[in-house]
Amino acid sequence: MIQLSVARAETHCARVRLLIIVLFVVLCGANPVAAQEVTILESDVYFRPTSQASWRRVTNLGDVRTAVPSPGIHLIAFVRNTPGDSVETGMGKVVASELWVAGVDGSGARRLLHGRNATPSMRVLGDLANLVFSPDERQVFFTSAEAVTSLAVHAADIQSGTERFICPGTLKAVVPTGKYAGDIIVNQHRYFLLGGSYDWLWLITPNGKEVGPLGEAREDIDGIVAQLDAIPVSRRDTTGHHSQ
Repeated sequence: MIQLSVARAETHCARVRLLIIVLFVVLCGANPVAAQEVTILESDVYFRPTSQASWRRVTNLGDVRTAVPSPGIHLIAFVRNTPGDSVETGMGKVVASELWVAGVDGSGARRLLHGRNATPSMRVLGDLANLVFSPDERQVFFTSAEAVTSLAVHAADIQSGTERFICPGTLKAVVPTGKYAGDIIVNQHRYFLLGGSYDWLWLITPNGKEVGPLGEAREDIDGIVAQLDAIPVSRRDTTGHHSQ
């Protein structure tokens, strides 16, 4: 009986050890990309491939205020302040700022655009923020200061450096996968016909076409993205974007 009890105890211990190993693999090794980090230290961009690794300097430019990695952690987009250089917006004077992109190792760092005052053919760009890469890493979406009641969402093409206006509002997210991959979620301030205003989240295509409302503005953007695949996909036009 004693030998049988010992054997059972050893079997139980072996199962516990196996469970611990499985949990360790799942928690620590399932997604190494997720452990990669980007941060700002002393106004420059730093990157580390794992949470245990040392930080590596990516830029040596200074005046960097925000940075984000691309989905595949190949590139980093970042905004630099432009001390002494401002632009006029509906919100008053704001820092012009610049949008840059670089490899995670610091290679290929280049400026995509510099803030500007409005002209008859171009909208104002300034105080750039809320950077998000497109899922294919070919574009960087961002917001710019514009009117008193609303920011504006723009996109910059990484290869050509060209920029385009998408829609008014504050960029909240770019849908990473699923039926609506590449579409953007924007918080917009709108007005009722009979007076008053409201702030709702809207799903917008990358070319500025409205897919539809997502409800009142809220902070649980990840929860909204997770529910998008349950929404029927509207007919798409020949460019691959949603049509109304």
